[in-house]
Amino acid sequence: MSSETNIRASGVAIVIAGSVDGGLNSDVVLSSQALRDRYPRKGSMPAQFVEKLYELREMEVRHLALLPEISPAHLHGLDWGARALVADLLFTRCNADAQRALSDDSHHFVRSTAALVARRAADAAPHPSKATASRVDAIDRREAIAQELAAAGCRMEYDPGAMPGEGHLLIRVADGEMVDEPDDPIAQLAKEWSDLTDAAESDET
Repeated sequence: MSSETNIRASGVAIVIAGSVDGGLNSDVVLSSQALRDRYPRKGSMPAQFVEKLYELREMEVRHLALLPEISPAHLHGLDWGARALVADLLFTRCNADAQRALSDDSHHFVRSTAALVARRAADAAPHPSKATASRVDAIDRREAIAQELAAAGCRMEYDPGAMPGEGHLLIRVADGEMVDEPDDPIAQLAKEWSDLTDAAESDET
């Protein structure tokens, strides 16, 4: 893939005046990775092109920031420094495949940056509160009690005219009559259901 093709994969066209090989009167379209590839040995890139490399990275990242979603194709042509900037600044804008590509990147700095940002995002995600979890447990328990009472031929009903704490009646399903003296296991279940219901109503007021 040519240098120009590489950079146009990310939708950015960068023109550097003068050949990176030192010649004159030529315009070269490069990506940050293509420019870095011209000088693979550490310290071999001329100072003016080091500055240009930083400019390329910033321009590439600014362009990607305008996209609604970043895919792995948008990472093509970016050198490790530009990819690290994407991981740091635009990780949540990346789709799952692009996030995976950054997390598995060949450069350790890109990988560590992606891991740090992913962990930070996970910590910031909303988690159910203990109070919410407790209410869910109470609802589940009330439903379980209702099923046990139904198996025994009973159900709980609300008596709107009763005093607080005494507004729930145990009803026999067969005839709709109130059960005055239920067996101990049924009485305990009925009381537990009533207590859970009172607590739920108290939380809502």
